[in-house]
Order: sequence, then structure tokens, then C-alpha cells
Amino acid sequence: MSVKESTRTRYAQTKRLLLEHFDKDHPLESITPRDADKWRSALEAKGFAPAKIARDVSVARMFFKQAVRWAMIPRNPFEGVRAGAQTNRDRMYYLTPEDSHKLIEAAPDADWRCIIALARFGGLRCPSEVLGVRWGDIDWDQNRMLVRSPKTERHAGKGERMVPLFPELQTILQDAFDRAPEGAEFVVNRYRDTSANLRTHLNRIINLAGLTAWPRLFNAMRASRATELAAQYPAAICTAWMGHTQAIAEAHYHMVRDEDYARAASTTASNEPAQAETGPDSGAESGALLVQNRAQQQAAPTSSQWQAEAQTKAGSALMPTPATRCSSLQTPGNGRGGTRTHDISRVRRTL
Repeated sequence: MSVKESTRTRYAQTKRLLLEHFDKDHPLESITPRDADKWRSALEAKGFAPAKIARDVSVARMFFKQAVRWAMIPRNPFEGVRAGAQTNRDRMYYLTPEDSHKLIEAAPDADWRCIIALARFGGLRCPSEVLGVRWGDIDWDQNRMLVRSPKTERHAGKGERMVPLFPELQTILQDAFDRAPEGAEFVVNRYRDTSANLRTHLNRIINLAGLTAWPRLFNAMRASRATELAAQYPAAICTAWMGHTQAIAEAHYHMVRDEDYARAASTTASNEPAQAETGPDSGAESGALLVQNRAQQQAAPTSSQWQAEAQTKAGSALMPTPATRCSSLQTPGNGRGGTRTHDISRVRRTL
């Protein structure tokens, strides 16, 4: 079976649990539905979380379904075994924009600022999608970024998607681009070794920022962005930007925030619901600021004219950007999959 390494690891865990219970000498065809139920009960007795048990039951069912297909056994004993929900909502965590900016400020270098921004404000899967972003994937003129998804590439038309350069993300990437060495291909140059433990590094940054680590560090960042977008845009747009289905989003990503309760309880004088919060750190104003910032860049007559208004609305954590600095620096040699270029004629026009 051709699967990715992470999936293979998960399958191996379920296989180990099956062999511990049934042992290698237990004939496959002798396993009954009652035996399958007992195996599930044994997992509960070991104290495994309901979400993990649900995943293991689903994988075991898949194993035996394949055995039926290969005519190794007449029926699937795990058919009908209750799996349960594979999501533990108690482990879901909303990372606020304020705490996200604290992380970025505590990051040791441009690489880590990009990792955090791409995961939290871009909603990219980390490490697979984050480490795959190239400078040539960024369209500065259109404020968009191509994202390649190893997780979904096996599905037709799902191998890549376009993501907006949200204002928080745009500022971090622009700064990293200015610092990148000539010829750099990837946005994140360090930590590309598969042995690099990004979670360990992130835990250090969390401590430096004065925060407390939360469950599923990078998944929580992606879920936080998905939650913000779902409160602002139609489902079809959110799923296209995030690269998952609406069913997956509702089961694994969407959360109800404190501000959602506060907004629902707020009413205007006419007894109508109050407007959605669109503060500089709410995450809800990202799409509007994209258009506003772009219009200001086009309106500014010179590169020395800073966008003070955009800086004020984007929040103090975001740096102002020269008007022409965000113009596309892509040359024919810096297209999709290209590298960071220092063509002097292009550079002069951006300074």
C-alpha cells in the first residue's frame, strides 16, 4: 500500500495494538465480531483517549476490509464496531491574534517568523505545506500565494491551492524576502531536515513569549485561522483557501470563540445583531485590508511615501511598507518554483 510516512506510522501503531491483543499465531479467519468488540474494550481499559480509539478502530476495520477483498477471510469482524468521534474537542485551542503576534515578536529569526505567520495567519499545514513555499510561489501584484499540499495531492485537482496574502502574512513575508540571500529558493531555509523537531523549537518560543503551550501546537494555529475565516466568508471560499472540505472543517477546525458569544449577546438600538468585530487583531478584517492596502500602494506617487493609514488599521504589530516595495519582483526566471532574485534594475525600482 502506497501511503505517506506519517500515515504509515499511524498504521504501524494500530498493527502493534492488534498483535499485542491477538498475537501472531492467532488465525486471521478465527477473529469474530465479538473478539473485535473485546479489542476495542481493551483499548478503553488501557486509558487511551476516545479520539485515538476511534482512529485505531477505523484503521483496523480498513485492514480487515482489505483482507476480505483479497479473499483471505470471508467477512470483516470489525464491521459494525463502534469507532466514535476522531476529534477530541477538549484539545482544541483558539490562539488569539494578540498571542500570535507575541510569538512572532519572540521568534529568533526570519525563518521562524515565517513559520509562525504561515501556519497561523496563512492557515498552512505545518511542516508539509509551510516548508514547501517558494519565493516564486508568491504573486506580490495579486497578493496571492500558491500552496502545495502533499496531504491532498493524491486527489485530482487538490494538490495545490491559492491563498490570499493576508496583511499580517504579507508584512512578515516581505521582511523575510528583503533579508533572504541571493538565490534563495524556499521561504524557510533552515529546519528543512526531516529530523528537525519544530515542536521543540516552538515550545521554546512560546516560553520566551510568556505564553503557556497548548495541545496540538501547529494544528491549533491552522484551526484558529479556519475559525476566523468561517466567521467572515462563505464556506466555499473558506474551504478553497484552507484546502479541506466543509465536513472536515466542522469536525476538526471550527471553534466557538468568546467574542462570538459577546457579539451574539450585543444588540443595537433597533434590536438587530451588532456588526461583526473588525478590530486590527480580530482576523476578520483581513480580506478588506487586502483590497485597501493594494489600493493605497497604487495611489502612492513615490516609494518614499509610507502607508500610514494602512499601518494604523493593521495594528502596531505590523510594519509599514513602502508603496512600491510590494510590486512584483518576479522575473521570467522567478516564476513558479523560482528563486529570490537580485536583478539590479528591478531592485532600483523598488527602493
